[in-house]
Amino acid sequence: MEVKQAVALAKSYFADVFAEEQIADLGLEEVQYDEPKDEWIITIGFNRNWSKEKEMAKAWLGPALRRERIYKTVHIADADGKVLRMMHREISHS
Repeated sequence: MEVKQAVALAKSYFADVFAEEQIADLGLEEVQYDEPKDEWIITIGFNRNWSKEKEMAKAWLGPALRRERIYKTVHIADADGKVLRMMHREISHS
């Protein structure tokens, strides 16, 4: 499959799984193809609405604080487009 197909599948799966979570600012962060495993690894970033309250509570600390962004990887089999797994992804902001 082409990269755009893999991304579309990942976003669609993600939106469906998190439909009741009221996520915001969903966006593509990274795309990787793992040739030995024949799978796409798509990283999606998003914010949860309940993290807004956390952000607002800390607003007095200054503009340097940003809302916590959450990242997940969606692994998709290249052969049939089946979602194999979704995992949390830690990203350092150093």
